[in-house]
Amino acid sequence: MRHRFYVLAISAPLIAGCSGSARGDRSPASEQSRVSESLRGSSPTAVKRQADETELMIASREGDIARVKQLLDGGADVDAQTPSTGETALMLGAEAARREVVELLLERGADAQARNMHGSTALFSAAKGGDAAIVKLLLDEGLDTNTKSSGGATPLVTASWEGHVEVVRSLLEKGADVEVRTPGGITALLSAAGEGHLDVVKVLLDRGAQVEVLSTPNSAYVAEQTPLIAAAGHNCADVVGFLLTRGANVDGKTRAGETALMRAAKLGFAKTVVVLLENKADVNAERIDGQTALTIAAGSGHLEVVKLLLSRGASVNPPAGGKTSALIEATMGSHTDIVKLLLASGADVNLKRQSDSNTSSGATALMFSAERGKQEIADLLLEKGADVNAKSVSGITAMMWGAQRGHTAILRRLLAKGADVNARTNDGQTALSMAEQSRHPESAKFLRENGAQ
Repeated sequence: MRHRFYVLAISAPLIAGCSGSARGDRSPASEQSRVSESLRGSSPTAVKRQADETELMIASREGDIARVKQLLDGGADVDAQTPSTGETALMLGAEAARREVVELLLERGADAQARNMHGSTALFSAAKGGDAAIVKLLLDEGLDTNTKSSGGATPLVTASWEGHVEVVRSLLEKGADVEVRTPGGITALLSAAGEGHLDVVKVLLDRGAQVEVLSTPNSAYVAEQTPLIAAAGHNCADVVGFLLTRGANVDGKTRAGETALMRAAKLGFAKTVVVLLENKADVNAERIDGQTALTIAAGSGHLEVVKLLLSRGASVNPPAGGKTSALIEATMGSHTDIVKLLLASGADVNLKRQSDSNTSSGATALMFSAERGKQEIADLLLEKGADVNAKSVSGITAMMWGAQRGHTAILRRLLAKGADVNARTNDGQTALSMAEQSRHPESAKFLRENGAQ
């Protein structure tokens, strides 16, 4: 379903993202925020045949009802568990959505309360497998809808993560707590939103799920996020749009000051950026480290997103006292096309970056281009009036940075523009001493030939 939020045309190909319950391609960075298998409430190896599975387990997983009957009639242990994962035949049959097998195992006395190595019962397996009828069977056995795995997940969190909307409905009808949180603050809504399961998101919100819940960093989530930020970070534009219609704060922040727009900008998700901008996201909001959506996109090399942000009023230069600029970040990332765009948009070529590092604090874009040996970028900056003799807080110049890395071609260009070959740092270092200490004889020779002492 298309939402009214899609009004801008994007010229460049978009990164394929999730749409509805479909999981699209995602960048490695966004995959880092996936919920761990223990939070999902099942073994990561449960669906694959393991060496320690019994014949009954194999038959149950494969749905071979005749073989299951034969084995049970022959005295097979219905509650045997694999030594490696603690799975039972009932768990494997439930996860594989083998309804007849599950019914038979229960009739033969299978223990529905048994738990695997993750502290999960067969109800978790059924929630993952997605068969609502099996979930009902297990609930009829008296299983608690709000039981938790050792990772703190519930069957509802598991089903929401997997996108099984009918299972979600069944669990909620049986009293599942829509607001239960894992130790990392993960709720069913956050799980569903991050995976792009729009139908599940709708059901959860209709049942009163809080839209502004914030997760906390732990081993499963590498960053805090709200459902909106999670959806934006996985390019789930339709979920982002829907959450906004249900009251999500478009400028809601993590404790580090990150917004959904920043997360999408970092990952280059232009489609989601459009949705957020059309819903009046603050294009110039800052994280606590001074980064904005523009500086983040520029540093990450996402040209199309940079264009979108500039077209919507992103400040090409930071306010007075700003810690960095989009131009500096693009130069640090060696993104030449973005550097060109920012310069054409009026970027201040002599702004300095503020950081906790004494070496790089006060560095300009020209210094970073010299340090990285990016002559084309250096030429672009010099043509726009970059100060060839500007110094960082510690007194390092672009000439020194280039010498330290052995970029002789850069040194030649800087010298032609009037660089002071004998400038000194606060502790008395020169470009020549840095070239020699870093063992760059060609650069040292060039400096001596041009008056370095």
